[in-house]
Amino acid sequence: MNSFTKFEIKAPCDFYGHNAWRVSCLSRSGKILSIEKPDEKRACEARSLLGVLTLGVQKGDKIRFIGDENSEDLPAFAEKLCRELSC
Repeated sequence: MNSFTKFEIKAPCDFYGHNAWRVSCLSRSGKILSIEKPDEKRACEARSLLGVLTLGVQKGDKIRFIGDENSEDLPAFAEKLCRELSC
C-alpha cells in the first residue's frame, strides 16, 4: 500500500516560463508526484511542463507538493525550489 506525503507553501513567485520548466525538472529529480492548488481544487503531474503551466500558479498562491514514501524530504524540496526559481 502506498502512502503519500504532503507539504504546503505559498508560491514564492509565478510558475511561468523558465520557472515552470525548473519546477518540472526539480520535481523529476525529487520524485514529487503532483502539485495542487488546494483553494481551487486543481492539480497536475509535477513533472509535466504543460501541467505546471496550466495550473497557473502565481506568487502567493497556496500550493501543495505530494510525493510518495520514497520522495525526498518535501520541506527540503520546497526550500531548494525557492532558491532556484527566478523571482
